[in-house]
Amino acid sequence: MGDSGKKRLTAAVVGLGNIGFRYDLDSGPGRIFSHAKAYREHPGFELVGGVDIDEKKRADFERHTGVKAYPSFDALMKSGGRAADCVSICTPTRLHLSSLKEVHPSRAALILMEKPLAYSLDEAREMLNLSQNNYKIAVNYIRRWDPGIIGAKKTIDGGSLGPPASAQCWYSKGLFNYASHAIDLFHYFFGPERETLFIRDKGIGAEDPHLDFLLRFESFDACFQASSDEFLRLLEIDMLFERGRVKILDNGWKIQLFRARGSGDRNNGRVLEEEDLPAGQDMDRYQYNVMDGIYRSLLDGAPLASDGQSAFGTLETCVRIKEQSIRGKA
Repeated sequence: MGDSGKKRLTAAVVGLGNIGFRYDLDSGPGRIFSHAKAYREHPGFELVGGVDIDEKKRADFERHTGVKAYPSFDALMKSGGRAADCVSICTPTRLHLSSLKEVHPSRAALILMEKPLAYSLDEAREMLNLSQNNYKIAVNYIRRWDPGIIGAKKTIDGGSLGPPASAQCWYSKGLFNYASHAIDLFHYFFGPERETLFIRDKGIGAEDPHLDFLLRFESFDACFQASSDEFLRLLEIDMLFERGRVKILDNGWKIQLFRARGSGDRNNGRVLEEEDLPAGQDMDRYQYNVMDGIYRSLLDGAPLASDGQSAFGTLETCVRIKEQSIRGKA
């Protein structure tokens, strides 16, 4: 948690939709799902403005937060208010680049981008080029900042589970929107894959398709299977190791760690027994955890759990799989 005795940084949110603001309209105390509430609740930040072209969204934001909202970031900068040290860009993915260009002239020290960075590598490269020598880019792959996921990575890196043997992921709501969360976690746990293999197109979505595919790592394959229900919210991962298993369930809200126990002889064999994670999950405050990591990075230089480069690697994988699916239909 940020130290309330340290310097307070200012923040603004561009895009006042669900993740920018509305997820917390009825979330209640102790639950923090949006950028706006996370900035307001964190003792190291002060929310100084919101931006959206929609008048109703601006009015809702002002009524619920008591903070002024503007129709453009330029209007916010010209308002005479305090400049933002940190800016969240929560506009739709296809508008990320234009939103960043609008924010670019400001003196922000860090831009927090919603994921994915873009739908194309060219746009993502332009965004990273804009940031060079100007500001840090963080990307809102929220699970990298969760204590439970961090604890699972420490267990995997420690080697006690042995090498990975196989993995499965089930997802919905598109390759870029939802599957990219799981792809990003596989990169976080194991590094980039050595090969991708498209399997099947479920026929849902053009810009963000529902595809079955493989990520091929050095010692194992991760099989991704998409739901054909476009309204279902699903993200689950099951990773089998030589001496254990890690399951990420309920869209990341639940993690289970299993370790192989027993003699290992032919008569008795081994069984997988569940044990506690090194650290408990905190997904009810997932956005707060992201803002806390950003705060530490800005004040103390701590590395960002998810930055422009790591998110670009995730986007490269998504784009490659989509291109393979298009070639497969030709």
